[in-house]
Amino acid sequence: MLRVFLQFSIIGAWATGLHYLILFSLVEGYGVNAVLATSIGFALSSLFNYAANYRFTFKSQKKHTETYGKFMLVASVGFFLNGVVVTALLDIANIHYFLAQLFATATVLVWNFCGNYFWSFRHKRHELQ
Repeated sequence: MLRVFLQFSIIGAWATGLHYLILFSLVEGYGVNAVLATSIGFALSSLFNYAANYRFTFKSQKKHTETYGKFMLVASVGFFLNGVVVTALLDIANIHYFLAQLFATATVLVWNFCGNYFWSFRHKRHELQ
């Protein structure tokens, strides 16, 4: 499980980099609201995240029709968590949007890994060790 988590985290770091690049570009370059910008970044980076985790982390042999919907449902909950954490930290704690995003990223990492490890890509014989 540790190997899978490390691989998931490496791919997640790439997806997070893409997410943050989109977030920063939209906020600083185009004046988009930070919550909307992080939501757009999250959604776009989720597509990369699925493809890379399907192929490299979980080395899935399952059909995309079986895994994609589950992965995106997990990602959708992560999307919601991301928005809630960023909004709460901006509105309640009044911290910089990028720091709020770091906290949200840590929260969503744990959720996404558990959801995908134990549900989206779960093998019947516990092959994900």
